[in-house]
Amino acid sequence: MDAGLIAPAVVAAALVIRTAVAELRVLGSARAAWAFTAIPPRRPRPPPSSAWSR
Repeated sequence: MDAGLIAPAVVAAALVIRTAVAELRVLGSARAAWAFTAIPPRRPRPPPSSAWSR
């Protein structure tokens, strides 16, 4: 493994372990902790306003 990749791999592993331990303590805590990474659902677009619909 390249020396430049070791530090990010260790940080990622520490975050995974921390999340796993928190999830074991309180169910659902991992989902709440990582909710900011989720893509928010798209809002439906309003129908186009048209001169024909009046």
